[in-house]
Amino acid sequence: MNRLFSAAALLIALLLHAGLIAWVIVGVWTPVDKTPERVSMAVQLLPMQEKPLPEPVALAPSAPLPPPVPSPAKQKPIDAKAPPKPKPKPAAKPRVPRKQATTESRTPPAPVPSSPDPVQAAPRAAPAATPEAQPAPVAAAPSIPVKTSVSIPAEYAASNPKPVYPSMAKRYGEQGTVMLRVFVKADGTAGQVEITSSSGYPILDESARTTIQRWRFHPATIDGKAVSHWYPLSYTFKLQN
Repeated sequence: MNRLFSAAALLIALLLHAGLIAWVIVGVWTPVDKTPERVSMAVQLLPMQEKPLPEPVALAPSAPLPPPVPSPAKQKPIDAKAPPKPKPKPAAKPRVPRKQATTESRTPPAPVPSSPDPVQAAPRAAPAATPEAQPAPVAAAPSIPVKTSVSIPAEYAASNPKPVYPSMAKRYGEQGTVMLRVFVKADGTAGQVEITSSSGYPILDESARTTIQRWRFHPATIDGKAVSHWYPLSYTFKLQN
């Protein structure tokens, strides 16, 4: 396109130059009226502006649209071949639905009567066992024995003798606490007396042990009956100014 345009431009330029030269040469011999005709001839030679030729290209795609229309015509002969084939099929089809109808009628009646019967029998047996378990703990309550521990009543404490503070221990300033364990008999007297923790001075320990062995106690009891039992106690030796 550019080459055509440049060629046309050259032709126009040559024509203009030729016209000017001719006008100069012939201007004297010819009348002035002939010059404008040559100018109009040069103007008519401009065909370059008429190059919208690519526009007909848009008309090309509209043409291929009709070819898909004949495609449905080809499907019609296919339908014509199909009807002769189903002639042998109708004999087999009526047999299939009859079998399905029989199977469907047999299935529903079977599960309906069987399920509710066992469900009702289970809850009836469960409540019978619950009331029998309640009276069992009532019998175990009275078996717990009632126990009381050894004690020293105030009347016994007043009459029980106090351990003697040895004079030698006082002289040397010996003092401390003796921990003992007394086996109190059922009659309330002291049987065996053991020293569990010494005061640090044997003379003080022995004074406490021999004196407490003569004490009286209130014995321990089980269900109101007196029994022998071990009883822990302590005695403190302390010097006073």
